[in-house]
Amino acid sequence: VARSLAERNPTWVFAGVTAALAYGFSVSYSLLDSNGIRIETMAGRGKSAGVRNGVRRLSYAEDVRWRASGLTVTSPALTVFECARRLSFGDALAIADSALRSGLVKRDELESMADGAGCARDIRRVRRVVRYMDGRAESGGESQTRARMIELGYEVPDLQVEFANPLDPKRNFRVDMLVDCGDGRRVAVEHDGACKYEDLAMLNGRTPTRAFMDERQREALLTSCGIEVMRVRWKDLHDEQRFRRLMDAYGIPK
Repeated sequence: VARSLAERNPTWVFAGVTAALAYGFSVSYSLLDSNGIRIETMAGRGKSAGVRNGVRRLSYAEDVRWRASGLTVTSPALTVFECARRLSFGDALAIADSALRSGLVKRDELESMADGAGCARDIRRVRRVVRYMDGRAESGGESQTRARMIELGYEVPDLQVEFANPLDPKRNFRVDMLVDCGDGRRVAVEHDGACKYEDLAMLNGRTPTRAFMDERQREALLTSCGIEVMRVRWKDLHDEQRFRRLMDAYGIPK
């Protein structure tokens, strides 16, 4: 849709969520509506922001233009900054994590942009995202889970922690997130998305059944290392009370 609009409007600079998609950042499906991806562009100097014909125009102090996925877009840093300013903490953190992992954005860039914005509205939201962004997160689901833990006051987990495989010393295990509970227990927090059993790229030639059996074996071996494994599903993230009960059941500290 954005490419078609760009052909008709070659001077448009795409921004926000649209630019984040163009860069390949982790954009949540919750940001898609029934008509497809919402289109966001830069209003440009002297033009007012707002929504017209389904296109949201965002106002910026300066025009910084890059090319991504065949579109003219705002710079990676400006794209993440705008998403952090307007989106929910979970959605913004997923985009920021993936942007940092890609190497297109640096933390100090965003810190400088926040400092330059002074007391502008929503800058506190940006600073919160910048504080917690972590390029080690490997999926939007991981970022959303970590964001929920932070929002509800739970211990911030360490990411992508490795453990030795007792059956194959040459191959280590990695867990999405690890929490040291302070009482001798360690809990691996794993985002359990369906894509690991359905996405052909993630299956890597395996059948869904084989992928499920491999995951069961991996989890069993992790328990042999003294690691408890907690799985978080999307429906857990969207139900605050359910998420709290899950965290508390595993003794995740506040």
